[in-house]
Amino acid sequence: GPLISITYIALASVAAVPLGIIIVVSAITFGPWLGGIFVLAGACLGGGISYAIGSHLGHEALCRFAGKRANELSQRLEQRGFVSVFILRLLPIAPFAIVNMIAGATHIRWRDFLLGTFFGMIPGIVIITTLSDWVIGSFSA
Repeated sequence: GPLISITYIALASVAAVPLGIIIVVSAITFGPWLGGIFVLAGACLGGGISYAIGSHLGHEALCRFAGKRANELSQRLEQRGFVSVFILRLLPIAPFAIVNMIAGATHIRWRDFLLGTFFGMIPGIVIITTLSDWVIGSFSA
């Protein structure tokens, strides 16, 4: 059912399965609209889990783990909150789970993180699910 699917999507996003793959599989499995809704819900849930992990680990541990690039990303996220997260979701610069953990470690506000994730992921999900549906439809025709 939907809750199990959303849970699997959340766990896959925490486990750093590439979000593009999750979106395509969901679009093929559930169709573009329902698959997109499931991915959005699951990715927000998984993002929240990764955010909590980053918050728990703290800034120093995360920068040691992820390196210099993570520290630079951390500083940018902290300064701009919602806008930073929104833009990062539009541009796949870094792995989803790492961005989430960095956001948690930077003490970016939970609300800014969640809203930036939600609204920033919508365009990519719509594009990928629509293209996936189009490709699948052209093979079945």
